[in-house]
Amino acid sequence: MITDDLDKKNTIFYMVDMQNDFVNPNGALYVPNAETLIPTIQRLQAYARDNGIREYASVDRHFFSDAEITDAPDWSKTFPPHCMDGTIGQKIVDELKLAGADYIGNKLDEAGQQNFYKYDDLLIELGTLEKVVFEKQSNDVATNKHFAEAIWYLKSQQGITNVVVYGVATDYCVKDAVKAFQDNGFGVFVVRDAIAGISQDNSNKALDDFVAHDARLISSLDILRRDHG
Repeated sequence: MITDDLDKKNTIFYMVDMQNDFVNPNGALYVPNAETLIPTIQRLQAYARDNGIREYASVDRHFFSDAEITDAPDWSKTFPPHCMDGTIGQKIVDELKLAGADYIGNKLDEAGQQNFYKYDDLLIELGTLEKVVFEKQSNDVATNKHFAEAIWYLKSQQGITNVVVYGVATDYCVKDAVKAFQDNGFGVFVVRDAIAGISQDNSNKALDDFVAHDARLISSLDILRRDHG
């Protein structure tokens, strides 16, 4: 069961890459069974909103100039075009959109338009916003240049110590998100029935690694049945 210190005062919910290109069976890089996670994640989102828990998320936002994008992928560090800027595939699926969320960009787009916050602006905004989505151009959300300052702010100024993680894919972006939060001293709770991976073997290895590094594997019911403080 979840420990007593996991409550709405010190916890954020964090949704990884529930975008059309990953979730839709016709998407560019479909994650098997990803669409089946939607009802469970909807219940987690409703729970967060009913209990005043902050909702954070990540999304891929790719450009053809990104190092990860290639027509000759190795399927480890490089992949075919997916979640391309301006496409439907890049958007969070309609059922899980975070209405009113602020998107924290990471680079100049290919038209030369700035889409990320200045350092001071980011800290000011995070002082009031409840929903934030980090954009990234690789598997690892920590590559967003504002990730470290944002989570430092959550810990030092907002008292956030725990992160509940769900989304796709277990063996890629979920794995890297768990590591990023653990590396920054957060307690991480992975909702096992709200994640899906590409390779079953690699996903199982990722789950083993989570536990080896003190992440907790929980079910959505562990949260939904809990009366948070």
